[in-house]
Amino acid sequence: MEARNHFLDNIKPRFMVAGVVLWDVARRSIYLHKRIGGEWDKFWALPGGTVEEGESLPKAALRELQEETGVLVNESHLTGSLVVYCNNYLNAFQYAFAQYITVQWEGSPRILEPQKASEDGWFSLENLPKPLMPHVEIAICKLIPHYEYPPPEGLVRISKDIFIFHEPPLLKSK
Repeated sequence: MEARNHFLDNIKPRFMVAGVVLWDVARRSIYLHKRIGGEWDKFWALPGGTVEEGESLPKAALRELQEETGVLVNESHLTGSLVVYCNNYLNAFQYAFAQYITVQWEGSPRILEPQKASEDGWFSLENLPKPLMPHVEIAICKLIPHYEYPPPEGLVRISKDIFIFHEPPLLKSK
């Protein structure tokens, strides 16, 4: 596990985003919020955002989680990770998403940045809102134990926890 975290912390793509899945095991539900603005307007997403210069991926994910929801998580409680590289329909890599999962946190998530999210809530795995950002679907199908969720079309695994997602044109034309 330590080698994988070291590898993930040293990835330096053009645009890097980190997020956290808050996984309520008892209710079999995750916390999501609906984005406002930009190319992902009205898509449901995990709390997360851009990695700052010199910031590790886990620290960025935890900082963004706290800024967006008020929730605190100890870095040692991040129990899984994966990285998804997304290339758009022009075959140019634009994003890399680092996703983590935790079952332990302090506080109740709520929208603290209303300019970025319009709605939020806990959603059971059987009743997820649509549309979901593609990397959220990937996080759900790869990070939540013993759950069969169909991965989005265009997903290619290149190692145990690193994937490439070929973004379909229709998402860009929205």
